[in-house]
Amino acid sequence: MTLAIPPALIQLEQPSGASIATEWGNAIKTGDWAKVYLIGSRFLDRPRPSKDENAQWDRMIGFTWFAAYHEAVQGRIQRDSLVCVQEAVKLIPDQHEVWYELGVQLSRREKYQEALEPLNEYIKRVPRSFDGRFEKAYALIESGQLALGLKELQALDTEYPNSPRILREIAFIHNERGANSEALAVLIKAKNAEPKDPLTHAELAYTLRRLKRWNEALGELDLAASLGFDREKIAQERTIIEKQKTP
Repeated sequence: MTLAIPPALIQLEQPSGASIATEWGNAIKTGDWAKVYLIGSRFLDRPRPSKDENAQWDRMIGFTWFAAYHEAVQGRIQRDSLVCVQEAVKLIPDQHEVWYELGVQLSRREKYQEALEPLNEYIKRVPRSFDGRFEKAYALIESGQLALGLKELQALDTEYPNSPRILREIAFIHNERGANSEALAVLIKAKNAEPKDPLTHAELAYTLRRLKRWNEALGELDLAASLGFDREKIAQERTIIEKQKTP
């Protein structure tokens, strides 16, 4: 992250403030968000200083909110992680990480359409980011924009061929459109790329069930179970298969 130590931090804590400021700055550079929050949180409820120091103060508070976000996500403090990262975006919008984390938080709360704006902002700043582009594709898919989501995934697949993570999402779109044979072909490609991926075997079982290839579907479920996939979900899928295959 780009960092200039805020003079406000030094001025508020004299005579020991210089060492605190250095420690705070080093914590940001190393990603030690627990320490950033520990040092910076004391200032969250203080009034802003004189006008000529507002910019430096806002950066300090912005980084502290971003630290609070990380701490909240880890469950170490009782704050709303979404509120924390929203406050960080207001104060340090030049830091590309805050845009990505805001998009992720909105997406995890099923606010997929809202998530697209911060994710697009992040991608403007880091256009080659796999995670940013994948999260955007996911948000597009979950918001019902399957064609746009597929376009994003296909572009990623060109740059990162044979990624099971990408291929599973492409197969999901095919299944949603009822193109189960196309989904199966994509998942076989994912399976060949990573034979021990339990998620791929689970998706194969679901797709094979839709194609009424019951025994193959059950075999994929067994493989998913042996690789540690959620046994409750496997039991549910097995029950569906058994019901459907029974005349």
